[in-house]
Amino acid sequence: MGSAYTTIVCDVIARYKRMCGYDVAYVTGTDEHGVNIERAAEKQGISPAELVERNQKIFLDLWKLLGIQYTHFIRTTETRHARAVQNLVRRTLRRSPEAIYKSKYEGRYCIYDNLYVGDTPEPADCPTCGRPAELVSEENYFFRLSAYQGKLLDLYAKNPQFVVPDFRFNEVKSFVESGLRDLSISRKSIKWGIPWPDDPEHVFYVWYDALTAYITAIGFVDGQHDGPDFRCWPADIHAMGKEIIRFHAVYWPAFLMAAGVELPKQIVAHGWLLFEQEKMSKSKGNVAYAEPIVKVLGNDALRYYLLRETVFGHDGNFSRDALITRYNADLANGLGNLASRVVTMIRDYCGGVVPDAHTPHPQTVHGNHADLIAQFSFGHLSEIRGFYDRFEYANVTERIWNLIGAVDKYLVLEKPWALATSPAQRESLERVLYDAADSLRVIAALSHPVIPDATHRIWEQLGQAGKLADVRIDQLQRGGLEPGTRIRRPEGVFPRVDKAEASERIEAMEQEIRNPAAAAAASAGQAAGGSGAGAGAAPAPGAKITIEDFAKIELRAGVVKSAERIQGADKLLKVMVDIGDEVRQVLAGIAPSYAPEELVGRKVVVVTNLAPRKMRGLESNGMLLAGSAGPDGKAVLCTFTEDIAPGSKVK
Repeated sequence: MGSAYTTIVCDVIARYKRMCGYDVAYVTGTDEHGVNIERAAEKQGISPAELVERNQKIFLDLWKLLGIQYTHFIRTTETRHARAVQNLVRRTLRRSPEAIYKSKYEGRYCIYDNLYVGDTPEPADCPTCGRPAELVSEENYFFRLSAYQGKLLDLYAKNPQFVVPDFRFNEVKSFVESGLRDLSISRKSIKWGIPWPDDPEHVFYVWYDALTAYITAIGFVDGQHDGPDFRCWPADIHAMGKEIIRFHAVYWPAFLMAAGVELPKQIVAHGWLLFEQEKMSKSKGNVAYAEPIVKVLGNDALRYYLLRETVFGHDGNFSRDALITRYNADLANGLGNLASRVVTMIRDYCGGVVPDAHTPHPQTVHGNHADLIAQFSFGHLSEIRGFYDRFEYANVTERIWNLIGAVDKYLVLEKPWALATSPAQRESLERVLYDAADSLRVIAALSHPVIPDATHRIWEQLGQAGKLADVRIDQLQRGGLEPGTRIRRPEGVFPRVDKAEASERIEAMEQEIRNPAAAAAASAGQAAGGSGAGAGAAPAPGAKITIEDFAKIELRAGVVKSAERIQGADKLLKVMVDIGDEVRQVLAGIAPSYAPEELVGRKVVVVTNLAPRKMRGLESNGMLLAGSAGPDGKAVLCTFTEDIAPGSKVK
């Protein structure tokens, strides 16, 4: 969901800017190098190339499902990208030869966040993910970042909007003011990466590689023989999650300064999506997936919820219950209901043709009509555009939904269904319905960057020609609906859903994503007609199992990072276990035998391929192996007497 949030926000920006008349290049892609990719592929028994090919397809399919209208997609494994990265270093060495030098690096490095954690051998945890950083000692190429402290601070002083929101900018400035250390930009211990020019034993540090993808995607070759789309550089906006702002607002500008390439104009950082006030994480079992939501509620529902509920730049709290509530209240009962009522009344009372406006003289405008016109004034519409320009999407959606409420109120007060019963009120009826339909047209255009699918359908139902995306939102005003236009048949754009049923469907689809093997097995069992104890029953006590059966169980060594009691559960502890490539949340019934504090640091054996299970509202992703001792059945955890790395297979 985190990647989807970033990409949705960028899609909203791109759609809005296009509707303001801009030629927009929207770049996205996949970072496909690094030791974490190399190790993940090895664990799965495939090559890194096979793994990244599979992963990029997942993202392409998701962006298609979400209707993301990017113009350029870049993979860092593409030949054109490797050439551009190498040329950027060559260009730097020509223009700023002192910026890159060779030396020995020894320190701690997090392979999961591609972050240098410390420049000493002392143990340290990654500040982003909390996992222990690995000790790295090798000869590397370094970028002399320390020489760019003054230049970066000067950049920040001259460009007060270089990073938004302001409090993120303050964090960046504080980091730079505290002093910068030179940065290792190559690795010798791994092979999955772009070779260093003229020194192929080294590969590029993943962030130097990944950041360069922004310019590769739009045609950078070497600064002299670039493609035609490179005219779009420098980027007006770089958008990303707050955890990687340092790479974009400190390292990237310094790299470009050294190479003599123009800098991006603005860095925009959003917060995390939280689940019960914790960052979403697969290891904690609190990840929400975009695909089930889109399949149950539609693409617009997810987009609207994320932008309405989250103040951009701050952390947002995701709740499936709040998502469905918003869908029914704002989309189904709000915009969807208004569109259905207006189009239906024009069909029933005006023969399916937009009536004449019958606009009164300005001096005679009063009452309900005046109130409605005031809501759609140039000032109010400009205010909404200003919110778009400042990335204040919660304000954008709130203000648009105030307009929807104003039209609803206007219809309630004017009662067109009552006016339709009196021939003497025909002109008033037509004026009211024209006002409502024209207001709906404006609302559809204003909200199109946020909810593109439904608004285009409303646009078509109003009989409008062409694409709504081509309408100039910066020139939008009332009165643009042409009388005499034939409308189309009204169709619901946001049908109401039963909250419990929708939630259950989303949960079931999420379980399939989390554990596809279990879902396939359940499906096969149902297809065979077995739903009871027959096919899935455990072997009788003393019965033998085959080695193939045992091989299905994945056992790995783990180290307990934290443990805590669960309120209202006397026997359960919530245990966070490092299993090498992630930290898993496991609920273990060992509270009568162990105090939480005595578990921290203990080596344990974890069943890692057990289907997730919810208990006490929390999800357990695995099981700790333990014996049962004494007449009271005290739990005794299986452990190791010798050193063993977290994640090691237990056979």
